[in-house]
Amino acid sequence: MRNELLAVNGIGPETADCILVYALDKPFFIIDNYTRRILHRIGFELPTGYDKLRLMLEHNIPPNITTYQQYHALLVEHAKNYCTQIPRCQHCPLSECCHKKIE
Repeated sequence: MRNELLAVNGIGPETADCILVYALDKPFFIIDNYTRRILHRIGFELPTGYDKLRLMLEHNIPPNITTYQQYHALLVEHAKNYCTQIPRCQHCPLSECCHKKIE
């Protein structure tokens, strides 16, 4: 199903995975800029390429649709509130483990 979505002009991996996760209840971990930003700032070495990172996370997080939806929603919420392009580190709950925190 994912390959069929990716074959549609204008649908890339992130959009395909959003459709699969939220509309079709299929367990695919959504990789977006928020996810990359947060993981990078807390010290993860990120593989290049969307699918390499997606597969790495899927390998380490049990394939459960609710879990994937909640992870994605929490990452988006955290990035919007704290881990913005110019981080707001003062009250960030991840500041203890963040490698990029700004004092």
